[in-house]
Amino acid sequence: MAEPRTFDGTITFQHYLELSKAAQQRRKNPRGLPMLLLWLMLVAAFTAGISMLPELLGNRMEGFGFGVLAGALLLVLIFTVASRFYSQRMFRDDGSILGLRHYRLEDDGIFAEGVHGYAMTRWSAVTDESETANTVLLWTDPGAAVVVPKAALGDASAVTAFRADIRSRIGGTAEANSQRAPN
Repeated sequence: MAEPRTFDGTITFQHYLELSKAAQQRRKNPRGLPMLLLWLMLVAAFTAGISMLPELLGNRMEGFGFGVLAGALLLVLIFTVASRFYSQRMFRDDGSILGLRHYRLEDDGIFAEGVHGYAMTRWSAVTDESETANTVLLWTDPGAAVVVPKAALGDASAVTAFRADIRSRIGGTAEANSQRAPN
């Protein structure tokens, strides 16, 4: 039995965003038809309302195209900014999702302990690993992963060594692991 490897890292909102984006990219239909239809209906309703402004203000159709374009751009801007701020308010910096974690790699799995609790993920549950700009993700489901901040691991060579260690613990290839664990 090897000596457990331990390290500390802080999961930030940026790590959570990277997990969300990577999970969407891994899915076969990233946004889904229902979300697309909802966006189209909202854009159509908003642009129709904005396009009526020139008529209501006494102008003719010269402003129609501008109204449609301005309405669509404004709607996208509002939803983008609002969703970003709403998402940031969903999690406390020292809560169960974000905050300082003490990681421990053992023969049977990876342990992550925070202020409010701990989780143990067996290596048999990890189907793949991947890397984003600031994060190493140990995938357990198509939309769920153990989040390990790269800063907790050290420099680029330490991140590469960590990923190689993880691959050896989960059986090497993503194809083999995805077949043993259902998605």
